[in-house]
Amino acid sequence: MMEEHWNVDPWVFRRGARIYPQPVAIACGRVHRSRDLKERLDTVLRCSETLVRYLAAISLSSLAAREEGAAGLKAPSLLKGNLSFGSFLTIVQQAAGLPGHPLHSHLSPFRSSKKNPEGKANDALVRLLEIRNNRSHDLQSLSDPLCLAVMQGLQPDTALESALKALESVLNLPLFVVEEVTLEIDEIRARRLLLMGESADPNPEVLRLSAGVHCYQPHLAVGPAVLQLPPALIWELILSRQNYQMALLHSVDAEMGLTLRTLDGDPVSRGPEDSRLLCELATGGRRAAAIVTLVDGTDLVREWVPRKKAEEEAIRTARGLVPWDDLDPESMSWYAARLSEDPAPRPREAILSQLLLGRSDGFKPDEIRQLLLLFGKQEAVGRVLQGRDMVDLRQRTPDTEGRWDERVTGHHNIVHSLRTAVDFLARHVKFGENRDLRQTTGTPDYIALREALVNQFIHQDYTDTRAAAQIELSPDKALFFNPGQSLVDEPSLLEGGRSQSRNPLVARALRLLGFAELAGSGIREMQRVWRKARRRPPRFESNEGANTFTLTLDWRSVPEAYDQVWKSRIGVQLTEHQATVLNLTLDPAGITVAEAASATGLPLDEARAVLAFLARQVLVRESEGRHFLQDHLRELAR
Repeated sequence: MMEEHWNVDPWVFRRGARIYPQPVAIACGRVHRSRDLKERLDTVLRCSETLVRYLAAISLSSLAAREEGAAGLKAPSLLKGNLSFGSFLTIVQQAAGLPGHPLHSHLSPFRSSKKNPEGKANDALVRLLEIRNNRSHDLQSLSDPLCLAVMQGLQPDTALESALKALESVLNLPLFVVEEVTLEIDEIRARRLLLMGESADPNPEVLRLSAGVHCYQPHLAVGPAVLQLPPALIWELILSRQNYQMALLHSVDAEMGLTLRTLDGDPVSRGPEDSRLLCELATGGRRAAAIVTLVDGTDLVREWVPRKKAEEEAIRTARGLVPWDDLDPESMSWYAARLSEDPAPRPREAILSQLLLGRSDGFKPDEIRQLLLLFGKQEAVGRVLQGRDMVDLRQRTPDTEGRWDERVTGHHNIVHSLRTAVDFLARHVKFGENRDLRQTTGTPDYIALREALVNQFIHQDYTDTRAAAQIELSPDKALFFNPGQSLVDEPSLLEGGRSQSRNPLVARALRLLGFAELAGSGIREMQRVWRKARRRPPRFESNEGANTFTLTLDWRSVPEAYDQVWKSRIGVQLTEHQATVLNLTLDPAGITVAEAASATGLPLDEARAVLAFLARQVLVRESEGRHFLQDHLRELAR
């Protein structure tokens, strides 16, 4: 990065890219990576506007959590039409002047004092607004000498640095999204994505909380209080970019609704009910903050502080550059050729711009690890896996006992191993002619194996060195085993619940190629085609104690035992779903509620009700969680 013509230490923006709330962090990262004067001026002004848009969004949510009797915005007409930099700044200024809401003390840099009559952050952002209004519209036509004159004379980077430092208190408040909340015997467990730093795909982590929060809605922790941020700030799936992104308020229309925009400019629409809710919360309505801590009483701000310090120390001691010498050129070229429409793509540029969202330095250690797993040379992958293989592929024919007819192992990278596994499956399974995992149609075997295979690489725990991911093919079954318990509960797994991968960069890489689905749709499709082919339902086994996950695809067909003759002899009229489940209970191994749900497409509660009905009719019995056909009916089913 160019060091000349900076009026401030670039460390300010590099640090912000690692520890500030995601929208501000992304904007700081773009300033830090600016390559010339024109780009630097542009990114500084964009960063200042993003900062104000973020502050306005959280201020509106804070006003909604105000104390009884506290006032709302003085000028509700601000929330109308396309909102400008000045509109957002006015919202923050008004919120800073209103007492009785959670962010009041954190917005003190917008209030005047004896030492700073204008308010330090307020003064800096007003300066940046003036520069933007005077210069940004003709920025592209500015020559380098004029850009240099603006940078040296008006010093927008100095003003932005001043604003960021003054607002350190509010920028230290953790922004997060909870993907799932489950109630255990004596605690609430939440799978959280901490949205601090510019990573577009944060790693999920499980916290034990004192209370639950709304899933898939951004929240801001202010001590023990937790602010709900929609509709001014939302966490939204952007299909064109194959991941979830933060979207900030852009315009308000009472009839048409809200428009929000991501930092890349992607528009997200919300209906008129959200417009009404936003105006109501800002001008008079109230939405109380939740009180949420860890089970030991630590609030989420204090929980973030030591992690923030660790991030700061990490960027002081390591540059975090991509280890290009450890990456395999052939794997990168293969990937880049499928990622880019350019007939002769440059692998580094394609990967950085698409997979890594343009970042070229300052990566976290876990992101470097995932890059090595994706594209690394064998020696580098071996170091990451600490000696264990990446995959262990095994196949046995009906006449074979005690040994495998074919076995393939190795610690090649994910790109190489995925291609090897596809070839292995295509040799031994009715895969059809299609070996391109981008295709979402084909034989049931292809569709189910596609999802199982990609799921294995995305969701396994690569830090667990006890065993490799395994695929075992036998005459009756295909078994997919990997280290790493499921991060979603059984209902979400069966019904295709949304979940963040424990390897978000790996997931993003495969999704960009079209190899993987979003929001659990691949699991749903696997179950659908297996039902259509009248196969025994897929079996999912997640073992928390052993930290393993196993998916078994059973090739065998479900017997058509419940025919007209049997129906007349048992004297019970069954629905299609009840008959399907009864047929499955003929298996000597029985079935679980989850397998009944998978075989019928019913939610778990409804599948449980089907089994309960069959038990009341004395057609099935239950033992240790599995359900079996009653012994006296087996003769009828022959």
